[in-house]
Amino acid sequence: MDLFRATIAALFVAMLVLGGQSAGAADTRVTLTLDGRPISTRPSVALIRSGVLFVDAVDVTRVFDGLLVFERRGIRIGVRGHSESFTIGRPVAVIDKTNVRLKVAPFEYQGDIFVPIDSIINADPKLHITWINRRHADLHVDAF
Repeated sequence: MDLFRATIAALFVAMLVLGGQSAGAADTRVTLTLDGRPISTRPSVALIRSGVLFVDAVDVTRVFDGLLVFERRGIRIGVRGHSESFTIGRPVAVIDKTNVRLKVAPFEYQGDIFVPIDSIINADPKLHITWINRRHADLHVDAF
C-alpha cells in the first residue's frame, strides 16, 4: 500500500512540474522572421495559442536591442521607446502606462515567457506583421 501511495504522489508531482512545460494541444509553432531573417535558431520562438500569436519575450527583446527586466511573475520589456509589462496568467498588460486588455494571457513554456506580439506591434506604428502562410509570420520595421 505504501508503494502505491508513493507512486501516486510521484506521478502527481511529475504532472505539476511538467504540466507547464509542454505546449497545449491547441498550440501551434510558428516560424517568426524579421524582414525575412530568422529571429532565433530555437524552434519555439513563436506559438499560436487560442488564435493569438505569442513570441518569446527574450528573443523579441534581443532582436530589437531592447531592455528586459524579469519580475516576480512576469516581465517588463522596453522596445523601440515603448514600455510593456506582462504578468503570467493575467490578461491585462501595461503598455506605455496604460492598462490594455489581452485576448489571451501571457504564459510560460519550457522556462520561457511568451507574450502576445500584437501588444508590442500595436505600441509602435512602424512595426508590422505579415503572414507568409499559416505557420510563418514576418515582422517588418518601417525605416522612415
